[in-house]
Amino acid sequence: MRTAYQEQLAALMAQLNQMCEMAGVAMQGACEGLLRADIRRAESVILGQEEITALSFRAEEIAFSLLALQAPVATDLRAVVSALQIAAD
Repeated sequence: MRTAYQEQLAALMAQLNQMCEMAGVAMQGACEGLLRADIRRAESVILGQEEITALSFRAEEIAFSLLALQAPVATDLRAVVSALQIAAD
């Protein structure tokens, strides 16, 4: 049973990692679009935001599932709560 818990926790961290990488790429694209006054680049960043938002919602779902079903404690609890805060931002 704890194996499933560890897999869920790893999936949550992977989800957050992917979301943060995409947000970094979006920030870079937004800055480039702004500096170059490139409307197409700006629109591309805006369209990509939907995928980042979907990843954020999925990360929140995983985190709430972990909290409700696995009752993490100590370090794991802090990791899950931090993941919720990151996904919300």
